[in-house]
Amino acid sequence: MVTQAEKIGYVPRSQMARMTASGLTSNAMNKKSGVREELDEDSAAGLQTLKNNDAEIDQNLDGISSTLDKISDISRAMRDEVNAQNGKIDTITKKMENVAEKQTVVTARSKYQLK
Repeated sequence: MVTQAEKIGYVPRSQMARMTASGLTSNAMNKKSGVREELDEDSAAGLQTLKNNDAEIDQNLDGISSTLDKISDISRAMRDEVNAQNGKIDTITKKMENVAEKQTVVTARSKYQLK
């Protein structure tokens, strides 16, 4: 039967020194024990590439954020303009309804006088 410690890769402290000497420990394990492991040239170059990619992604995300802020401002301005235009259309509609009512009255009077 496999124990939980074996499933998660638990290493007893008594075996840690032997693993460190054989080079089987990770960088995170070495940091805990106070030993700093230097990266080889390829690993350092790969790490630098990752850092550069992260910086580029951050820069692009900042650009996207800025663009979204501008789009948000534009959409708010458009909303305000549409609301203003809707108000004007409502005013024109009410005036047209009044004109239509007056026209009906004038038409009825004209028909009456022409008889």
